[in-house]
Amino acid sequence: MLSFVRPEYLWFLLALPLVWLLGWFNSRGRSGQRRWLALGLRTLLLLCLIGSLAGTQVRQPVQNLTTVFLLDSSDSIAPSQRSTNEQFIAEALQSMQEGDKAAVVVFGENALVERVPSDIQRLGTIQSVPIAARTDISEALQLGLALFPADTQKRLVLLSDGGENSGRALEMVPLAQRRNVPIDIVPTGIEQGNPEVAISAFRAPSAARTGQEIQLIATIESNTAQSAQLRWRADEQIVLEEAISLPVGTTSFTTSLVVKDQGFHRYSAQVVPTNDTRAQNNVAASLVQIGGPPKVLLVEGEVGDASALRPALEAANLVPVVVPATGLPTDLAALSDYEAILLLNVPARDIDQDTQKLLRSYVGDLGRGLAMIGGRQSFGVGGYTATPIEEALPVSMDVRNRQQRPDIALVFIIDKSGSMDACHCNGGDMAAREGGGTRKIDIAKEAVAQAASVLGKDDKLGVVTFDDAAHWTIELNKVPSQDDVVAALAPVPPSGQTNVVSGMNAAYEQLRQSDAKIKHAILLTDGWGHATDIGNIAENMNKDGITLSVVAAGNGSDNALQRYAELGGGRYYPARVMEEVPQIFLQETIQAVGTYIVEEQFTPAYAGDSPVLADLQEGLPSLLGYNGTVEKDNAQVILTASDGSPILAQWQYGLGRSIAWTSDLKGKWASNWVTWDQFPRFTAQLVGWLLPRISNDSVSGEASLIGSDVQIDIVANDEQGAPQTAMNVNARMVGPTGEAIDATLVEVGPGQYRARVASPIAGTYLIQVVGNDANGKPAFARTLGLIVPYSPEYRQGQANPELLSTLAKATAGRSLSQPIQAFDHTLDAVRRATPIDLGLLFAALVLLLLDVAARRLNLRRKDFTALQAARKERQTAAAVPTATMSSLQGAKGRARQQMFSDKSEREVKPKDNPATTPLPSKPENSTKAIDEAEDPIERLRAAKNRARRQ
Repeated sequence: MLSFVRPEYLWFLLALPLVWLLGWFNSRGRSGQRRWLALGLRTLLLLCLIGSLAGTQVRQPVQNLTTVFLLDSSDSIAPSQRSTNEQFIAEALQSMQEGDKAAVVVFGENALVERVPSDIQRLGTIQSVPIAARTDISEALQLGLALFPADTQKRLVLLSDGGENSGRALEMVPLAQRRNVPIDIVPTGIEQGNPEVAISAFRAPSAARTGQEIQLIATIESNTAQSAQLRWRADEQIVLEEAISLPVGTTSFTTSLVVKDQGFHRYSAQVVPTNDTRAQNNVAASLVQIGGPPKVLLVEGEVGDASALRPALEAANLVPVVVPATGLPTDLAALSDYEAILLLNVPARDIDQDTQKLLRSYVGDLGRGLAMIGGRQSFGVGGYTATPIEEALPVSMDVRNRQQRPDIALVFIIDKSGSMDACHCNGGDMAAREGGGTRKIDIAKEAVAQAASVLGKDDKLGVVTFDDAAHWTIELNKVPSQDDVVAALAPVPPSGQTNVVSGMNAAYEQLRQSDAKIKHAILLTDGWGHATDIGNIAENMNKDGITLSVVAAGNGSDNALQRYAELGGGRYYPARVMEEVPQIFLQETIQAVGTYIVEEQFTPAYAGDSPVLADLQEGLPSLLGYNGTVEKDNAQVILTASDGSPILAQWQYGLGRSIAWTSDLKGKWASNWVTWDQFPRFTAQLVGWLLPRISNDSVSGEASLIGSDVQIDIVANDEQGAPQTAMNVNARMVGPTGEAIDATLVEVGPGQYRARVASPIAGTYLIQVVGNDANGKPAFARTLGLIVPYSPEYRQGQANPELLSTLAKATAGRSLSQPIQAFDHTLDAVRRATPIDLGLLFAALVLLLLDVAARRLNLRRKDFTALQAARKERQTAAAVPTATMSSLQGAKGRARQQMFSDKSEREVKPKDNPATTPLPSKPENSTKAIDEAEDPIERLRAAKNRARRQ
């Protein structure tokens, strides 16, 4: 059977009649046989060429079989069941026939290839370890189908309980059908007799008010009668513990609690049974939003930053909560207790990257408010450039976007003495060779590389390292690439004593010779040198327009190092934790290269309208300083400085709002504001603009678990209690990782909206629901909380044999009871395609030569007859007796001798002058005549020629 890879070339077969017609007319002078021979060769030639172009293949039946085993290794499969399934595969491999192959895929939430198709008849120990918290059969089927070779019979064998809780296996059925691959199943039943207890449902109201009594309901399933302990918790505090008796089946238990604190709170139930198999399904929880006055979180960078703001907010009936940067919540549920968060002069290094991402999600996904208040540790100088928090704010930290700044020459003076070989781990030092942690010198190298990345192309960078003496690692010159900086720093070893003076002098000399407008040095050391010498150098540097900042990395003389920074006109940073150094270097470099702090007295100018300044347009107090920033494209600037820099800017970010107030709100830059009689009104309106909008008490909502899915229900009424219909309602579900899941709610009844989110992972979720009317105008917003306590993998009744049966029936598969059935050769034969296009091309070349010979050479039948006659003459001559041959050869010799004698006589009697008369020529064919006379073969040939002439 033939098939074609490029069948479109077969259209050239339509040209064959034309080829025959032209060939017939062009061969009119030839005999009939030659004409038909030429046409036949030409036809075969074209057929071979067209077949080669079309990619001709010969398809032959193949009986070899490849079986791919899909082994369920999720947590719903008991270890003993998994062992039984592995034994099934091992026994099946023993029944493989010659030419058969087998592959193994192990799956849970993901699928892994344990073994590619192979004819090895031994399974071995399973090495693949998939994520076991869920079961995704569809991914296993997809991977199994991808493993099959093209030229064998194919069979999938699925060993599972069918307890799918991720993906949709039925979506793989059409693919298996198209490839003619049956899915055989080996159902894995639930082991009987193993005790199992699980909290199958936990219910609590989604919202309550302070002082209200709420009811908590826990539904517990048990397959054996036993006793247990039931613990009720509010947040992480046990509020009630009771002994319970569990019958076989499902039982509900109820308790009541009075809620006090506002915000989102976690309520949970935990069952501690006497006999159990899995502990993962023994806890369930729910979030309850407790209403009250809006809570605002004030995060202080330094103690006292909130001293003026806190009483002003309390006067506005808000509930301010003041915490240091270390007290900032690090999970989204805890952050959501607050309607707004204000960062008061907090440096970026005090907020880790994960918490910064949560704050961005807190604003954009949950619709809450965020404000950054200025100070010497805030905005750009605080290190917020290119951070998640900057993304959520209406201003950019890079002031160079606004104006051209002067160039800078920056030198890092880095201690590379032996003490920098120590590792900094958990606030303490230890020898690097003892293992653990990162060496101080390596952290310093990373800090320099990061800081160099913010310098401009016109700036200059130098790095001098010192131990007993100074060493220029990077000469003061144009800033190299970050890769070049890393390469230059990499080979620097920590060794020797600490001589700070040598490093200071080297940097001082280079900077003094530089023509840069700004000259700055940053010293990093964990020791000290000669105090008097260093102080003098720092003071001289300052007199020559060179500023010096100092970073104390560990055990140095902090008081002395701080004194050097003061003499050098720079800043002092005590890095108690070495890991802070990169952020310090970055912050210090940013402050050095730009106008990040402007200290001058000015009165803010109006640039736009905002509810923040409602009824406050007259008599604004003056400010004494601010942080330099640049407004973003979509931001609204309300107040500006004298040079147009934003002082107050606001914008909508996602579902929430954020504000940038670039001055401070304490008695330094804003001393005239905090004593202003309208200051409480101003701060209340600023925070009020940040609070979530369009809350509606007539709108209620609930998020609940239905099976493995989350169901979101909203009931929306107007102020008169009438249903709000034809609304566009959308929900954003923010999970424990900060990733958002969007869902659209469908109206299932008058004013009733619902959405389902399939099988989210375990964790705490906050759901922001926003409803808009038909004209797109916001009508309501509601925040819901939900806790997915454990994966549906750990629920009872997880097995789904109906799904397995459906997969088998839809693909003509079977339920296997014996391992040998996995390699039954009962499938339709598969054909293997063998390409012959190259062979057809070579055949066409041979046919081309024959075609040319048939048209150019005039060969007739009598030519072949004569050739045969000559061959017979030669055979007859070979049979002449030896005596006759000898006689003939003697006669030939005498004739030749006589001929030479006659020739000699003619040469002796010349007729003319021998000098001028040419010698007589040899008679033509004389030798030939002699040969013919003497050689019987020649005589026969001569006779043949005479007969032909006659």
